Amino acid sequence: MTTALAAAHEAWLPDFMTAPRGDPMIDLVALKALAGFNYVRVDQVIAISATEPTKCIVIMTGGITVPVSEPAKDVIANWRRRRRKTGIDDGDARG
Repeated sequence: MTTALAAAHEAWLPDFMTAPRGDPMIDLVALKALAGFNYVRVDQVIAISATEPTKCIVIMTGGITVPVSEPAKDVIANWRRRRRKTGIDDGDARG
């Protein structure tokens, strides 16, 4: 593969796959949905809203909302862990 093609291939790989040469360029986090998983970019999450004890909504840039079937505290913990792994600053995130 050419360098550009290899870089593009690594960029779209979901969280559960390993890139041929290192980590994916775009870091994705898996969110449990009612029928499977949604993969979202860590750097595109604006807020996480707790709707019920076992469900939440992830709000992303552009006004996109992603319903999630796991508690908000678990989603936040996973999101923070991925941000730290990629070196993204939490800014004024509380917790």
